[in-house]
Amino acid sequence: MAFFLVTEVMGVEITIFEVPKMAVIGRSYELKCFVDSKSGVLATIKWYKNNTEFYRKEFKPNKIKFFNTKGVKINVSALF
Repeated sequence: MAFFLVTEVMGVEITIFEVPKMAVIGRSYELKCFVDSKSGVLATIKWYKNNTEFYRKEFKPNKIKFFNTKGVKINVSALF
């Protein structure tokens, strides 16, 4: 199961959040989280699998970090 964590939020609305309910080992899946931060500041978005962080997007400074997590492969070219 994957979940995400958003930190330092004021008035940010999640507009799209899509993750598969179930996953098959060996298949690829796209996880989506879109936010509307017109009235707030979004500092960080983090994705987790089994309580282990595998992806972090920081907005100040603007950087992305990946963590080695068993069963997770990130297609970097699909992020940009």
